[in-house]
Amino acid sequence: MRRIILVIALTVLSALWAAANSGPYRETHKADRHKLDVTGCVFGSPGNLTLVDAQGNTFELTGHKTDRLEGRVGQRVHISGKTWFDPEKPGAMSGQGGATHELHVSHILDATGERCAQ
Repeated sequence: MRRIILVIALTVLSALWAAANSGPYRETHKADRHKLDVTGCVFGSPGNLTLVDAQGNTFELTGHKTDRLEGRVGQRVHISGKTWFDPEKPGAMSGQGGATHELHVSHILDATGERCAQ
């Protein structure tokens, strides 16, 4: 009887694991990321920074290099990073309903200290 329960439990757990790793929320590999250079204004607070570019696109900044941007809130910066969406695709940023895209910061290319218009 214990073996039957164990087999059923393993079967259910396997099915749940398979369901969790399929569909739109499955793990994406780093190779699927796209390189992006973007200039914009840094907003937010330490540990929760965003960058808004001239077109109004919003990027949630991630990665260990974001701590170098914490003193740049309200300033214009030019950064390089990796993102999940394909910036080469026509309309990649339009029609997203104001969606925020994650941008993993690779390099801070320019941080002159120029203040952003609020």
